[in-house]
Amino acid sequence: MWLEAQGPRYAMLLAIAAWSCGSEQGGSGPAVMLGSRPGYPLTTSRLGSSLGNNLVKTCHATLVHPSWALTAAHCFSEVDPAARGVLPEFQRGFVVGEVELYPGAHVSGEARLERGWQRAEFIAAHDLALVPLRPAVRDADPVATWQPSATCRLEMPQGLIGEIGLQSEDGEPVTAEASVLGHVDASLLLGAAQFGRMLAAHGPWVGPGDSGSGLTVSWGELAPRLPACSLPESEAPSAVLIGVVQDANPRDPTLPFGLVPLYVDAHARWLQDVFASTPPPLDTEPPFLD
Repeated sequence: MWLEAQGPRYAMLLAIAAWSCGSEQGGSGPAVMLGSRPGYPLTTSRLGSSLGNNLVKTCHATLVHPSWALTAAHCFSEVDPAARGVLPEFQRGFVVGEVELYPGAHVSGEARLERGWQRAEFIAAHDLALVPLRPAVRDADPVATWQPSATCRLEMPQGLIGEIGLQSEDGEPVTAEASVLGHVDASLLLGAAQFGRMLAAHGPWVGPGDSGSGLTVSWGELAPRLPACSLPESEAPSAVLIGVVQDANPRDPTLPFGLVPLYVDAHARWLQDVFASTPPPLDTEPPFLD
């Protein structure tokens, strides 16, 4: 949830948006016109986890490997590890206790959910989880993710425009555009109890049920920023996943929302390690950006 919608932090967030995107009073960046279209991206699914008593906790997830969907770890706060979950667009179910958490996603450092974990115990800057898909999804191509490299680094993400899967005001799935404002301290987005660096973005109305959705950027948009990552045209991905929605704003498109950056070395290596540990059969190599 977005915290403290008034006061100094609110003013600072508006200043970030104005500085990055321009305003009627002037600014260093151009104004950006953002739009949307019906339906989720092919790699996006809703994610629901049972809270009991016919209640379901809702988020989103992105297909990053035939056997794994990436989401936010806090999507499983207050969910019993024995509970069931579902990814309806991928037509898959799962047991919550089998979800792999990034080791720094929870204050405990544990990689599997334990009973009673609360939303505030998850670390925003590392809020990532992988949901197992059994059987593997074969009728959609996973979105490419980042592979660590000594030379291939995204240092300045501000100004990138990507796509994100969300639910519209009337509950219908949409693919919306979002503009990256740049890196920001997690404490600015979520208060002093949080630390680390996140991405701030703006554009769509991101609601509380949209956590876990992935922001993908086309390779054509990324390539000019990554001269050391040049790939032959035959090997270049169509799009690359650069962040996962962690923090939702209160349905106010003038406010930024927060994403967990995936091109951080530790996050990328965790993805790579989990993918490599996935047992066969796999008839394709995991998609990476190298």
